[in-house]
Amino acid sequence: RHTAVRITHHPSGAVGYSADERDQLTNKVAAFRRMAESKAFKAWVRIMVSELTTGKTLEQRVEEDMEPKNLRVDVRGEDGKWQAVVD
Repeated sequence: RHTAVRITHHPSGAVGYSADERDQLTNKVAAFRRMAESKAFKAWVRIMVSELTTGKTLEQRVEEDMEPKNLRVDVRGEDGKWQAVVD
């Protein structure tokens, strides 16, 4: 009888695996916990919460943040000091 369990969360790509115990239900719980504690799943959750709270996708927020009015461009002069570029 097989008791190892692998759980995959497709939207995030997170995977949890457990073959620690002889009981499949115990392995399911452990695999789910490992999946939920993975970096991939936590990153996905942060993105989803942000989209729900702001109403904007990550891509929309990046586009807004990259608008020229939100950026400051500095260049290093010949003297080695940083200077803001003013358009």
